[in-house]
Amino acid sequence: MRRLALMLPLLALAMPAHAAQLDVTIAGIDGSAPIRVLLLDNRPKEDMQDHVRSAQTATVAGHVAHTRFLGLPPGEYQVMAYRTGSDAVAESHVRVGHENTKLELTLGQ
Repeated sequence: MRRLALMLPLLALAMPAHAAQLDVTIAGIDGSAPIRVLLLDNRPKEDMQDHVRSAQTATVAGHVAHTRFLGLPPGEYQVMAYRTGSDAVAESHVRVGHENTKLELTLGQ
């Protein structure tokens, strides 16, 4: 526990002061298979792989999935949620400032 207390100030220094977090909630999910959530730069690029800033897998509980992206610089992003092997996709544009931002999506059926 003491080691953790000593590391917290170092972690605070490692994360930029202007970094924020984005909390994403995906609703309307049938079944329990996990949901992939992509955070994309809002700038158009030819290759989508160059466009992906982060990717996470969200666990489904009660037809809803949650995930959080940490340490984001302020800016505009695209968020895409999908289930592998399904045509259901949810996508939205979001502006992240210096504060924490929340985004709610509904996965299309």
